[in-house]
Amino acid sequence: MEKETLLAGLKKELGEPAANGYLGDTGVTIRTLEKYAEALLPTISSDDVANDGFYKAHAEVVKAMGGQMRFEQAEFVKSYKPNKNHDTGNPPNHNEDELYDDFKRRLDALEKEREDDRKTFAIEKMRSELLSKSVEFNVSNKPLWDDVVRQIAYVDGMDAKAMEAKAKEDYECKLKSYFGDGVSPYGGDGGFGGGDDKSLESFFQKKIDEGKFPGKK
Repeated sequence: MEKETLLAGLKKELGEPAANGYLGDTGVTIRTLEKYAEALLPTISSDDVANDGFYKAHAEVVKAMGGQMRFEQAEFVKSYKPNKNHDTGNPPNHNEDELYDDFKRRLDALEKEREDDRKTFAIEKMRSELLSKSVEFNVSNKPLWDDVVRQIAYVDGMDAKAMEAKAKEDYECKLKSYFGDGVSPYGGDGGFGGGDDKSLESFFQKKIDEGKFPGKK
């Protein structure tokens, strides 16, 4: 995105500079807005990000900046004591750079929060899509598949393909651990333990042989 495009979108929400140099009633000058835009540009991954909601949200941040500037200027004027030897009759200009630095830190915190939200949304979207793939994969034990997918620990850099591979690995391992080698992980009816009566019979026979289920007398 071009800086001019970003500035145009922000000024649409804030207003054009008035005779006093401030944008609308914000108390923020175009110079400060330009510095804000320069700091914001690297965080915009694509033009699609800069929708109406985006401009409205950042316009509120700029308005808050202006409110803080006006407050600090008023406090400065109230506490200002002119130097009798060098007084010109006017207090020095308020240092906008210091205020900008403060709000740059706030912007960084806001962007980190937004990035965390985007990351959480992306992870949950991958997880949701993977849950729905139980039909495509024709898993033999859907409840187990769902549990495995929900319990996958996200690792930085993990994409949908990597999450799918991890889900299959964990699912197949747990299915074998719970039901033995006689149950196929895929191609079943999504039921309790397998895809057919033979698989289920094999499961119960294994438990009988282990002494966990009573055998037929």
